[in-house]
Amino acid sequence: MNGPDYAVIDMGHDTPCWIWTRGTHNGYGSTCSGELAHRTFYEAAKGPIPDGMVPDHLCRHTLCVNPNHLESVTSLENLRRARVEVNAERLRALRDSWVFSRAMLADRARVSKSTIYNLEHGKTRANPSTLRRLAKALSVEPSELIA
Repeated sequence: MNGPDYAVIDMGHDTPCWIWTRGTHNGYGSTCSGELAHRTFYEAAKGPIPDGMVPDHLCRHTLCVNPNHLESVTSLENLRRARVEVNAERLRALRDSWVFSRAMLADRARVSKSTIYNLEHGKTRANPSTLRRLAKALSVEPSELIA
């Protein structure tokens, strides 16, 4: 794998992400042989993934294939890390500053109105893709929405 398979993009992590630019499957990069691209890059750089473990994206971007952004963890830990707490007060303030109703923000971010309500009231956590869509809709960096 080399440069034509991915684009180096600063996504706000410690180092730039390598964003997979080829095929995808369920939000992850997919090679022409059907393998998950991040697993292929991990194993090329760090060796086999230990039994019972999965590579976790430390940068929270599922299309990233930078091996330095991947860590072997249990599936349970991977799920725990995948959802982040949103700063509800900041989210409400940003929505108000744009004069968006919940419905308008939900439409712009491609989420449900109940998701916006629940995030604004601290009743749920956001997965990385929801966080990125909200940030884009509000013209801020995703890190500005994290509690």
